[in-house]
Amino acid sequence: MDNIWSSNIDNGYYEPYYEVLNWAADEALNYRPNSQKVFIIIGDEGVSGANAQDCYSNASTLSDASVAAKLVDEGVQTFLIVDNSYESYFSLIASQTGGSTEDIDDDSYTDLLEHIAEKIEGKYILSYCLDTSATSYVDTSFRRVKIAMASDTAINDTMSYEVKETPYIIRTAATQALDPVAQTRLQEVTVSAKLYTQDSVESLSVCYMNYHDTVFNCVNGTIMSEDSTGIVFGTTIPAAVVDSPTVFYYFSATLYDQTTIRSSPPASTNEYEGWTFAVLPNYPPLIDSVTYDPGTDSVLPCAPITVCARITDTTAYVDKKILYYQVQATPSAYIPITMDSCTTCGASDWYCATIPAEAATETGMSYYIYAEDNYESQGWHGTPEAPLEISYTYTKTATTDSMRLYIMNYAYATMNCDALLSTDTIWAYFINTCGDLQKGGYGVWEGFGYINIILYGDSDASDGYKDGFEDDDDVYFTLERNGFNYQLELDHSITYYDGDFDMVSATAAANIPIMEISGNAEIIYPGTTTTSTIDDTNFGTCDTATTHTFTIENIGCADMYVYSISVSDTLNFSVNAITQQVIAEGLDYDFDVTYNATEDATALVRVYNNTSTTPYTFTVGGLLADTLPSCDDITLSPNPLASWGGNVSIPLTTQCTLTVSIYDTMGNLISSVFGPTTMAAGTHSIYVNASGLSSNTVYVLVVERGDETCGLQFTVQ
Repeated sequence: MDNIWSSNIDNGYYEPYYEVLNWAADEALNYRPNSQKVFIIIGDEGVSGANAQDCYSNASTLSDASVAAKLVDEGVQTFLIVDNSYESYFSLIASQTGGSTEDIDDDSYTDLLEHIAEKIEGKYILSYCLDTSATSYVDTSFRRVKIAMASDTAINDTMSYEVKETPYIIRTAATQALDPVAQTRLQEVTVSAKLYTQDSVESLSVCYMNYHDTVFNCVNGTIMSEDSTGIVFGTTIPAAVVDSPTVFYYFSATLYDQTTIRSSPPASTNEYEGWTFAVLPNYPPLIDSVTYDPGTDSVLPCAPITVCARITDTTAYVDKKILYYQVQATPSAYIPITMDSCTTCGASDWYCATIPAEAATETGMSYYIYAEDNYESQGWHGTPEAPLEISYTYTKTATTDSMRLYIMNYAYATMNCDALLSTDTIWAYFINTCGDLQKGGYGVWEGFGYINIILYGDSDASDGYKDGFEDDDDVYFTLERNGFNYQLELDHSITYYDGDFDMVSATAAANIPIMEISGNAEIIYPGTTTTSTIDDTNFGTCDTATTHTFTIENIGCADMYVYSISVSDTLNFSVNAITQQVIAEGLDYDFDVTYNATEDATALVRVYNNTSTTPYTFTVGGLLADTLPSCDDITLSPNPLASWGGNVSIPLTTQCTLTVSIYDTMGNLISSVFGPTTMAAGTHSIYVNASGLSSNTVYVLVVERGDETCGLQFTVQ
C-alpha cells in the first residue's frame, strides 16, 4: 500500500464512492459468461461533504442501501479497503454483496485476497486457441475447458490443470412441472432439485416466500437421493405460504471450500431472483401458438429467425415478454431479447423477437421464452434447464460435380520454413453459407512428387445451403500434420470451375523472403498513405527535430536484402544512411527517420529490397509547432486525460476574462470548454469534458487569461 501512496504526487480531488460503484455496476463491462464479478474499492475517506456529490458536483441521490441493491442486482461482490473510522459508510455494501472490509492501515491484505480467491476458485474457464504467432494455424477457434485452480496457483505458460466441471443445480422434472400449473391455496407444495458436483457439500438450502412477504425463509434441504453425479434435495413449502397470487423459491448449496451456488432463473426475471408458481385464483402467463419465420422446415444457417408467440394471462397484464437464445452446444450465456407487440399477427396478445443471423450457426441454437405477469408469476415456453432447439433442415445429396487438382513440386513446398513431410495431408476449403471456411476436398502425398486432390461441388444449389464449391469460388488450402491444420500458400490462386477441365497444376510456394515494417510495435502495411501516432508515422507537432525508429522484419523463409532507404522530401525529413543489409529469416533491423521541424510536411519512405514488395513504401508526416508559449503554471489532471475527462487548475493574479478551448494540432477548434467569462483573482478548477475526443491523439488546451494566451498539449487515454 505504501507503494500506492508514494506514487501520488498531487493531492487528490473529491471521491464519490457511491457514484463510482453505481456507475461501474451499470457499465457493460466485458465479463466472461458466468464469471464471478468482484469490485475492490480503496480509499481513505467517507461519503460526506464533497464526497457525497455526483460526478458533476451535484448532491448525490444515492445511499449505501441503494448502491448495495444495485450491486446485488448485477451480481457484483464488493470488497473495500478503507479507513476504519469510515467503515460505517461501507459495511452494508460489503455485507449485502457477500464481500468484506479491511482497514487501509493494515500491513497485509492476505485475508481479503484469500477471501476473493476462494470465491472464484474452481470457477475458471480456460480459453485457448492455436498459437498463430508460432505457426500459421488456420483454425483459430477458441477451445474452452473448465478447470479448478487454487488461489495460490501461479499462472505459467506451460502447466497442468485439474479439469473440473463447475457445480450447478437443476430443478427436478416434477418441480419444473409446477411452472404452468396454478396451485391450490393453502396446500403444501414440495419442490426439489439436483446438485451436480463431485465436491464435498457443507450445506443444502431451499428458500421460499409469498408475494406479500419481503424476505425469503431459508430451511435446510432434505436429501432425497444421491448417486455418483450428485445429490437430489428439496423441501415441502408450508400450506400457510402457498397463498395467492405467487410463491417464490430457489435452491442453494455451500461446498466445502465455502463456494455458494444457487439455482434461480435469469437475474432480469424478477426482483427476488427466484422461481415461481402461481396460486389460485391467479394463473401463470400462458405461452402458446409459437411460430417461426422462416418455418422450421426451411430454417437455414446464417439467416435471422423471427419467433412469435401468443402470450396471455388472467391478471391485469403481462409485464415482461423475453426470448433468450444461445448458440447450441456452446458455453456462452443466454442472450435476452424483449418481445415486442406484433402488428401483423391479427391479435393484441401476440409478441415477436428476431434472433440475429450471426447466432444461427450450423450447429443450430437453443432458446426459451419467458413471461411475467403483474404479480411476478412466471410463464415459460422451454426453460433454461430444458431449452427448446432449432436445428437446420437441408437435404444433402450425393456430390457428382468435382474438379481434379494436381499440386506439383510438392517436395519443395514449405510450412513456416519447415519442409513438408510425406505424411502430411492437404485440405481444400470453400467459403460456406455462414462465410466460414469449410472443407471441400483433400489429398495425400503418395510418393509421386505431387498431390492429387478432388474438389467437391455444392450438392444442391437450390436448397439455400452451400455444402461444396460453386463456380468461380476461390480454393483455400491447409496442411494437416499431427492433428493440426496449417495455412499453405500457393504461388497463384486456384478457382473452381465445374466441368471446364479435369485438372490444373499449381506449384507450391518456394522459400522466399517476406518484408514487414512496423513502428511502435504496430504493422505499417506497404503503400500506406495516411499517418498515425499509433504506428509512429505521425510525428505530431514539433518545435525541434524529432526522430522515430522503425523496424524491418523478415517474416519469410529466405535471406532478405535491404539495398537502400530514402525519403521523398529531404528538406523536412532525413533517414540514417545504411549499407546493404542482409536480414535472415525471423530477424529484424531498425532504422531511424527524423522530422526536421522546418515546416508542416509529409514524405514517402521507400525501402528497396529483394522481396516481391519493392520498394516497400509508407508515408510519414509532422507539423511545425506554433510559437504559442507553454502554460507553466497551469495543471491538467489527469494527463493523459481520462475517458470521462478531468480538471484544469488555472491561477489568476488579477481579475480578468478567462477562456479555455481545445484545438487539434492543425489549429482547428475542437470544442469550447469555458468562457469567455470574467473571473476573480485566485485559482480556478474547470472541468474538461473528454467526450468526442479520440484516444492516442494529441490535442492542445488553449488558455486565454486577459492579454495572455498559452497552450498545454495532452492526450486522452
